[in-house]
Amino acid sequence: MQKAETKFDYYKAFERTIGWISKEEQEFLRSKHIAIGGLGGTGGYYALTLARLGLEHFSLADNDCFDMNNLNRQAGAFLHTLKKNKAEVLAEMITGINPNISVRIFNRGIDETNISDFLKGVDFYLSSMGLSSVDIQTDIFESCRQKGIPATTVIVPGFGAALINFHPNRMSYDQYFQAKGYSREEQAIRLIVGHNPRLMPRRYILSDDNIRFKEYDGPVNPMACVLAAGLACTNLLKIILGRNRVYWSPWSYQLDAYLGKFVKTWRPGGNSNLLQRVILLYLRKRFQLPKHVKRSS
Repeated sequence: MQKAETKFDYYKAFERTIGWISKEEQEFLRSKHIAIGGLGGTGGYYALTLARLGLEHFSLADNDCFDMNNLNRQAGAFLHTLKKNKAEVLAEMITGINPNISVRIFNRGIDETNISDFLKGVDFYLSSMGLSSVDIQTDIFESCRQKGIPATTVIVPGFGAALINFHPNRMSYDQYFQAKGYSREEQAIRLIVGHNPRLMPRRYILSDDNIRFKEYDGPVNPMACVLAAGLACTNLLKIILGRNRVYWSPWSYQLDAYLGKFVKTWRPGGNSNLLQRVILLYLRKRFQLPKHVKRSS
């Protein structure tokens, strides 16, 4: 005898959230369109978390496929998904949670030719591109600014997460990080210092040997990726619902589960701030990085 298919019930599926948000807020969230750039270490958890929060409209972008070294941390990485496109896999996973979800898939990633299409009708942008593709990340955030779209970026240093929210009418991504046009190594440390000005994981990292800034490579763990989703998606909820105080750039959040610490840091001027410049100098010396000069246009 064939088993009857379970009929999806939106209100039953997400009723356990009610109490922390109202029924009216649930409906409001449901209507919002979220764009996520990068579906690897953190982006996959963003998509799953927001789908379980009841959101139904997504644009997902990633040109990469899952590989063996993604199994230690990425939400969509399984033996049966290796060599499959990350955006396509996550689209299938979130529609498995809610069949009413609509997804625009950008499986060739984002470049200057499709930023506008990627952000069309979008209410919020979550960046999970990490330390890579800094130039195009800057362009995406600038486009968000022009379109009036709030945006959030998170990286996962150590056993923690570091976040910055960008308001369309306040300090921009480019003004804060000042990373576009530099070498890969310089861009990477500018994003690290900008997100995590206190360099909290420096207290417990075992070795610098596996950190390769030119390849945007280094040690990463699953706990940090899950923490990032909680931090990023909670900020998204607050911003969309207009709840409580939101800290925008040049404020940043640093959450470190290993140290048991959560701090907020204010750096007016972003990476041009004197303290930031000192920390950048420290990292260049520690990792013996080349002189930070901009690439010729």
